[in-house]
This record gives sequence, C-alpha cells and structure tokens, in this order.
Amino acid sequence: MLNVVSGRSGYVVRLLNPETASRTLIKGFVGMISELAFSHKDSNTLACVDEGGNVYIWVIHEENGKLEYPLVSLG
Repeated sequence: MLNVVSGRSGYVVRLLNPETASRTLIKGFVGMISELAFSHKDSNTLACVDEGGNVYIWVIHEENGKLEYPLVSLG
C-alpha cells in the first residue's frame, strides 16, 4: 500500500505492508511527487518521478520485520 503525504521537510511516500503492518517513509524528493507506481500488480519494484524531474527506482522487500527499499536507480 502506498500513500503520498506532505511531511515536515517536503513530500514523502508512505509504504505499508498490510499483511505484517510494517511501514516506512521514503524521503528526499524535490517538490511534489508527479508519478508513483509499481512496475506491475505483484511487483516489488517501485518507480517515482518528482517535480524536479528526478526518476527514482527502488526494490522493496521486508527483512526482520522492517521494510527495506534500496535505491536501484536515480536518473
């Protein structure tokens, strides 16, 4: 589950695994988030474009009850 919310220092993406209730925030965007999507329905690859034109790609996984999201690409 994904939500885009306005945080204290700009916009953030809130990730939530509804099966385990694990959650985290992805921060560091330039301005508003323009586009946000998983690559397909059952994918763990998430892509995002911010207002500054930056493209972010992460592979989301859960380890020891914590959501991890290593950045695969920043373009």
